[in-house]
Formats: sequence, C-alpha cells, structure tokens
Amino acid sequence: MEEYATTHAPAGSGSGMALTDYAHTQNEIWRLYEMAKRNQWNANTDINWDEPCPMSDIETKLLRGILATYQIGEKVGIDAPARIMTQLPKEDLAAREFLATQCFEEARHCHAYRMRLRKMGLDPDTVRSGNSAWVKAISGCYAYEHPVQSVMSLNILGELLAASQFTAHYDALCESGKDPVTRTILQRQLQDEGRHVAFGITWLRERLKTHPEDTALARDVAKEWTPIYVDAMTHKADALKIFGIDKLASIEKALGTFQETLASMGISDPVI
Repeated sequence: MEEYATTHAPAGSGSGMALTDYAHTQNEIWRLYEMAKRNQWNANTDINWDEPCPMSDIETKLLRGILATYQIGEKVGIDAPARIMTQLPKEDLAAREFLATQCFEEARHCHAYRMRLRKMGLDPDTVRSGNSAWVKAISGCYAYEHPVQSVMSLNILGELLAASQFTAHYDALCESGKDPVTRTILQRQLQDEGRHVAFGITWLRERLKTHPEDTALARDVAKEWTPIYVDAMTHKADALKIFGIDKLASIEKALGTFQETLASMGISDPVI
C-alpha cells in the first residue's frame, strides 16, 4: 500500500488559488492527490442556482460568450489529462492517479458551466466561442506524444495562464457583487485549478532535474504557444471592462508568474 502524505490544504487566498503555499516535499504529488480527494464539490448541490443575477442586456450577451469559451476549455481538460496518463511510465503511479482526479474535476467544471448556460437560455451543445485564438490555443493540449511537452502544454500553459483569467473575472465579481452564481463557480473551480498547476510545476521540475535533456522540449512548447495564449487572453479586453475585468493587467501579472515558474525549472529564455 502506498504511504500517502496527509498534509492539509493551505488556507485559500481571496482569489481561491495559491501556488506559493505548496511545499516541495518528497510526497508532494501524493499530497496533491489527497487534497483532491478531500476538496470535492458538487455543482448540483453546492451552488445556489436560484440566486438572482440581474444584468443589463450587454452584460448578459458578454457573459454568454465568456461562459461558452470557458466551457470549451473545460471540455479539453476532461480528456487531455487522460492522454498524459497514457504517455507516462506505469511506475509513475502518483502522477497517473493525480491526473485521474484532474479528469474528474475538469468534467465537473464543464458540467457547472453547461448548467449556467442553460440557466441563461442557451443550449450548451450548440453554443460556440467567439474567441478563435482560444480554440487554437487549447488545441495544443492534443499536439504532443511526449509527457514533458504535454504537461507543459496542459498544466502550465493551459492551466496557469487560463487560471489568471478566471481569477481576474472572479476578483471583479467579488468587487462588484454582481453575478454571484458565476462567482461561486469560479471560486470552486480555482481551488481545483491551483492543484492542477501545482502538479505540473512539481512534476516538471523533478523531470527536468533528472532528465535535463528534456528541458529543450519544455522550452520550445512554451515559446511556441505563449504568444497564442496571449492573443486569446486579450480577446475583448475593452468590452470586458464593463464587468470591472482588467485583462491587460491580469495578463502582465500572469506572464511574470509564468516566466518565474519556467526559470525555477531551469528555463530562463524569455518566451514572449
């Protein structure tokens, strides 16, 4: 039987996502796995779907587009971790078990956004994102057969940069008090995404330390896809100010964190 770490999760930050509090221990990935098991939530019962969310017609239209984009990203998150599981050696059990929790959690996020879209009168099976750059960016999660490239694409690029946009939206809703339903979804989601990013950082750091020849693989993925993600993240930056979302400031902060994260793995080259 595996001896799983049992350290409790750190207290959440205002944005629901804290990366700096994840200790670098020998059993870190098992610890993240245990955190995932403890911190489950149910979109059907843990969100008050009947809470009033008065919005103007413009706000409603913009929110529908945002949620459609979120839903598409979470759909990719359901099976992209499963692809990585097939790329890992069978003896890397900790990583494979954690990625199994990530599949389930992304499915839960997708389910929550589909419910929110239905509440807004849209069919989630026919809705389309107007952010073509985002659709292109997340396609990178399917682009590779090597786990180093795939983890960089999904858990670092896809999760860390995307989570910065979820955080900007969540913080704006906390400030304005608007749309408490979407705010609650984002809060719950960010707690999960923080673990997904922490896994990617932990696994890649160890992998590149023991296999330095793989550093170029991770670096090249970051260089290729970061500009595409930035293009996606700037989509409708001016229009979204109606919600109090400062996308440009959130992008600048995210890129700083991203570059620091890469540097901690031994990737010091600027990626954009």
